[in-house]
Amino acid sequence: MASGEAVAKGCGNVFGRLFDHRAAIRGENRYFVKEFEKKRGNRDYDQIKQSVEMVKDVQHCLLPENVKMSKDFLTPMQEKVNEVLSMVSDALQIEQQFETTRQVKDKRVSEKDLEDFLADCARKRQEVDDECEQKLSKFKSDLFDKNK
Repeated sequence: MASGEAVAKGCGNVFGRLFDHRAAIRGENRYFVKEFEKKRGNRDYDQIKQSVEMVKDVQHCLLPENVKMSKDFLTPMQEKVNEVLSMVSDALQIEQQFETTRQVKDKRVSEKDLEDFLADCARKRQEVDDECEQKLSKFKSDLFDKNK
């Protein structure tokens, strides 16, 4: 049985050497990481450091200056906007008053037009009635003359 165990052990060693590449892969990974770090150097650290310096510069120099400029610009702009809003509000009030006045005038004009129209219709009706009365009386007289 010792020979069977030796054969199994030998097959295990052969199998391990042929198919188990963990040790070699581990070594390759270490080599790759070392080469990668060596090539990159401290570039990432330097970039982060530059970014921090730029942020501090913006925070201490540019930000307060921009806030001050914004306030200096926005305050007069807000005043102008308020003036324009006031002017627009006044214009709207005037327009509403004008519209109300126009509606009242239109109503008066339309009432006057209606009265004029009704008077004209009454006059024309009277003319037609008078003409009809004249023709009727003429017809009656003609008829009466014929019958005699």
